[in-house]
Amino acid sequence: MNTYYQDNRDRIIKNSIKWQKENRIKCNEGVTRRRKQAMDKIFDYLGRECVLCKFNNIDALCFDHINNNGSANRKKFGHATLEYLYYSKHLEEAKEMLQVLCYNCNMIKEKERRRNI
Repeated sequence: MNTYYQDNRDRIIKNSIKWQKENRIKCNEGVTRRRKQAMDKIFDYLGRECVLCKFNNIDALCFDHINNNGSANRKKFGHATLEYLYYSKHLEEAKEMLQVLCYNCNMIKEKERRRNI
């Protein structure tokens, strides 16, 4: 870590928090843009159709955790956007952990999982 940051850490964090509060819309737009870019990169790698029924309307597709470990991932990353950003940089790991499903197939998979608990 550089010396300037170490010497001014508290002031930098305070100013950053203040700027974020004053520029909430700009911050949210940036997060939304980065999330969409990350999701597009993952969709490009995994495919843009449901692996079960081949439905391909991107507005109705989502990422499903293959091993039903979505809850653990939410705890690990804290937010879906951070998870997408991570997997967009680790595509091989995304392929092991995620699959593309349409919302209908994802809901059916979840209902079946809950029945078998």
